[in-house]
Amino acid sequence: MNSICRNLVCGVRISALSLLLASGSAQAVTFDFLTNDGGFTPTANGTSGFTWASGQGWSTPGQDSVATNTLISPILFVQSNGFISISLSHRYNFEGLEQLGYDGGQLLYGFGGNFFTPLPGTDFSANGYNFLIDTTELSPIAGQEAWSSVSDGYDNNQYITSTAILPVSLSMGEQVQIQLLGAWDRSEVYTSPNWQIQSLTVSNAELTPVVAVPLETDALPVAVAGLFMAGGFWWKRKRTQGREL
Repeated sequence: MNSICRNLVCGVRISALSLLLASGSAQAVTFDFLTNDGGFTPTANGTSGFTWASGQGWSTPGQDSVATNTLISPILFVQSNGFISISLSHRYNFEGLEQLGYDGGQLLYGFGGNFFTPLPGTDFSANGYNFLIDTTELSPIAGQEAWSSVSDGYDNNQYITSTAILPVSLSMGEQVQIQLLGAWDRSEVYTSPNWQIQSLTVSNAELTPVVAVPLETDALPVAVAGLFMAGGFWWKRKRTQGREL
């Protein structure tokens, strides 16, 4: 057998996903906003941008004039070829009536640049967008899907968890960022906070890039920690200064 192991291991064909699960090398990053701001960057074109507070997370009171406020994640690095899933713990109280939203929130994604794409509602598996935004009150996201009105348990300070999968298959090492966007129309605002973010988890991603080197061995135990497949080769994560990258 070639000294760099390929798709066959001891005569048994093993999928990349199976090996990732067996080796425990699949990664996820969780931002717990109750303890820190996660390195997220707030932007606002109005007077009510997102602010962070210990024990409260990120929140915005909203406003009664046209505005968009965003939170942008640090750059994340895809850990293996495939898809990324997202889990968002949040609560909201946006202006919305009878299945028509006026103010609302969205989740967007981008690839290391300034352009972000709204995640389609069809890609949520739980607690996705629940309203279409009205087109007559100058909302920046008019006609689009969004979270609006009041989330379940809001009045009791309860959070919901929205889960989704990005609709794009990514390659190991690619950069991705998540953006949370709140948008308000020209009139009225509900009780503050309009949107409060408790935590965000992104699977198959980390804050540090993968530095992979070929694993030079003929004997390939499936349970080797940090082992994964990419481009038809087995790889092992490089350790630097006693820390796995």
